[in-house]
Amino acid sequence: MREMRDRLSRWRRSEDPGRESAKPPRSASDASRGTADRRGREGPQTGRLRAWGAGGDAVAGARSLAARIAGGGLLGLAVILLGLAAGALMAMAEFLPILSIEVGGLPCPADFTLVDDCEPTGGDRHSYALVLLGALSVVMAFGAGAGRSAPAAIALAILGLAAIGIAVLSDLNYVNDTGIVLTSTVEEGVATASIGLWLELTGGVIALAAAAVALARQRLDY
Repeated sequence: MREMRDRLSRWRRSEDPGRESAKPPRSASDASRGTADRRGREGPQTGRLRAWGAGGDAVAGARSLAARIAGGGLLGLAVILLGLAAGALMAMAEFLPILSIEVGGLPCPADFTLVDDCEPTGGDRHSYALVLLGALSVVMAFGAGAGRSAPAAIALAILGLAAIGIAVLSDLNYVNDTGIVLTSTVEEGVATASIGLWLELTGGVIALAAAAVALARQRLDY
């Protein structure tokens, strides 16, 4: 009798082997609904975490930069500040008058035929090239000051020389030049230096000073 029951039990299991353990298959709609529910539960928190992560990356980057600047010491900070000043002065010079035309010791007459040429700006004279030189000077100053990079210091010196070269060859060379000024009468005018010229010269000199400090620190480090 027991043997018959065992045979019957084995026969039933062979007829439906997965009846007890099988589960109904999960449809695609059920899977997508579950994913959507999970996203709905996690959405706001996940968004906050991502926003915090982005902000954390910015904070970490700022801290890393501050640490590099601090690691450069006082001389490194001096190089960076000088580079910032040089870049700002170079850029400002492009938006301010470089030369001023005077007639009889007085500013450009109101009835001057070429009014736009009374006080040409740096941008008018060299197509805003000093804005680019100023921006590069700031980048090189950070590289030389915070990164202790000798190539960056040399590049900073070259940028300073370029700014001085532009100021001397393109602008200062024309100071005290005379020419005919067409107003209601024909008069002689003279070109005088204006604030933009002094700013571009000063910016170039400060960039050279920053490069000199950076290179001097390189020698001290060795």
